[in-house]
Amino acid sequence: MMQITTPRGTILSMTMVFGSWAKFQLRLVALAACLILLQLNRVCAENPRELPTVRIGAISNLTGEGSSWGINHQRGTILAMEQRNSAGGIRGQKVEILFEDSPGGVARNAVSAYRKLVDLEKVRVILGPLMGDELLAVSPLSLRDKVFMVGATYMPRLPDNFFSTWIDVDQESDLLAERLRASYGRIAILGSQQSWESAVAHRVRATFTKLGGEVVGFEEPSSDASDVAAEVLRISRGSPEAIVISSYFLLPHYAREIHRLGLAAQLFGIELDQSVIDSCEGRVEGLRFIGPTPPTKAFVDAFQVRWGSPPDLPAAHSYDAARVLFAALEQTDQSFEQLKGYFSRLLKYEGVTGTISSATNSTPLRTSWYSVVAGRVQQEQRP
Repeated sequence: MMQITTPRGTILSMTMVFGSWAKFQLRLVALAACLILLQLNRVCAENPRELPTVRIGAISNLTGEGSSWGINHQRGTILAMEQRNSAGGIRGQKVEILFEDSPGGVARNAVSAYRKLVDLEKVRVILGPLMGDELLAVSPLSLRDKVFMVGATYMPRLPDNFFSTWIDVDQESDLLAERLRASYGRIAILGSQQSWESAVAHRVRATFTKLGGEVVGFEEPSSDASDVAAEVLRISRGSPEAIVISSYFLLPHYAREIHRLGLAAQLFGIELDQSVIDSCEGRVEGLRFIGPTPPTKAFVDAFQVRWGSPPDLPAAHSYDAARVLFAALEQTDQSFEQLKGYFSRLLKYEGVTGTISSATNSTPLRTSWYSVVAGRVQQEQRP
């Protein structure tokens, strides 16, 4: 055994020296390992590993004309998403909804939003869009791309890859025409070329005439018209007892001209909200309109708590659209074909707006009548 003599005369064994050094090194390694594990534990705690999210696209007109509809659509959808995630998501996965704006609810903007969601974000299911013209433009693209869509939207002859939670326009228009005919013999109709607004105008005219009434004026300018003076002047020449305005977008312009001409005819509308009434600046006092029956109190309360204001159209129908889609994604393999099959067989879904069924691919009719009183929308009491 080799020994070393120190200046102080201490004799050290080489085995002792190197043995102690080896132990020291092992201790350093162990300490370093502990520090690394502690750091990894801290990072993992700050960034917990999560399962991949269930990604859903949404097209909504959040800016421009009619943006109050888009905002209510977004809020109703987010409320449904948050509630679903709080309950465990879809098969343990969180739901993530990617919103794309379609300014003004214009068809070309909806196509642009669709392309971003499908081509860039790679989503395979979409909530929306909201307007019939948007859906007409997006529908052939979604069929080609095998993208399934659900929304609070109306379009004649809905494609089999779209499930609607909105009221059937023909049924609603017939109720409006019947109410009109019960009190009036001569009406005028002010609509627009927007697909849904035009469908309402034509259906009301057909049903009112069938019931023995006379339509003395019928106008359909472009939905982005700002000057409707000529249209209002023409219908005034027929001396209508009542005027039906089927256009949401043109209501403020029509109201301005009717007020300017001093027409005394009773005003009627369909599916309006407080936002568009406010934009009429007091010119539609006494206007009556038909629309969806208010949703359940539980939904209204939850919406109020989450957003600090009551829901308006189409928040509740958008909420139902999201929830019925979540149920489909939970119960299928989430493929295009299985989603089509699921919704084609859907007999009944109880939503906050009523019973949703694939029998008519729309919400069976639950409507109410509303009046504008002191500038505020109020639900009329049933007689």
